[in-house]
Amino acid sequence: MERSRTHTGDLEKSAKQVEELHESEKAALRAAERELVSLKEKIFKQSEVLGAARREEANIEAEISGADRSSRNATYRIKQLDEQAQRQRELVYSADFQLQLMERKVNPNPNPNPNPNPNPNPNPRWRVRRASDRPPSSASCTKRSPVCSPSPR
Repeated sequence: MERSRTHTGDLEKSAKQVEELHESEKAALRAAERELVSLKEKIFKQSEVLGAARREEANIEAEISGADRSSRNATYRIKQLDEQAQRQRELVYSADFQLQLMERKVNPNPNPNPNPNPNPNPNPRWRVRRASDRPPSSASCTKRSPVCSPSPR
């Protein structure tokens, strides 16, 4: 009988140890479940942040695409306006040329030389004397006067 008592005592000790082990495992399991819930919440928050970042990226890409399209349209419009301005310059040039031709037909120029200065000598100190250039009397001429200066020969 003593043997059965010791055996029963051993069994009770074993049962108590198993129960303590079971309680500690339950506590570990609850801690693991709390950690799992915490990690799931972190994943959820991070996925929300990621979603917001992706939406922002999509908005920025749409903005860039719109700006690029606007830039191409503006470039095309500038090119069209440049071509139109060039055509207008050509029309003005052509009209001006036609006007000059008509003016020549209506008013023929007797003097084909477009230079209004009849003196071909570029140096004003040495110019050809004309009758209208002569002073009324030779007494009024001085050596330094350009009118009385000698003409080149």
